[in-house]
Amino acid sequence: MPTPKKLIRLIENPTTAELLESLVPAALQALHTVLTDPLSPAGARVAAARDVLDRVEGRPGSSPEPAPKEQDAPDMSTARASSEYARLRMTYGHLPDDELPAHIQKALAGLDKIIRGETR
Repeated sequence: MPTPKKLIRLIENPTTAELLESLVPAALQALHTVLTDPLSPAGARVAAARDVLDRVEGRPGSSPEPAPKEQDAPDMSTARASSEYARLRMTYGHLPDDELPAHIQKALAGLDKIIRGETR
């Protein structure tokens, strides 16, 4: 099992998309565990709840995602972008957007464009 630092380096490497796909279920389980464990620190429970709500309901003040065009079916790159976007939000959810590292802000913006279909 790789160390957490090594795992983060592997995940942030864009060539490890397959690894990301395999980690999504574990990430969801970790969020569930933190949310439902009364012994989890309150800050961790709040951060986990915020991540789940932001992903499901959208961040307050954000515009809703445009409805997909009928002829456009999501492709694998969109699914991978969504997975990576969710992972980054979970990883850095404890920081306000304006305090995120620049490379993470840039990655989130690029992934958001892919998810919205603004790049092709």
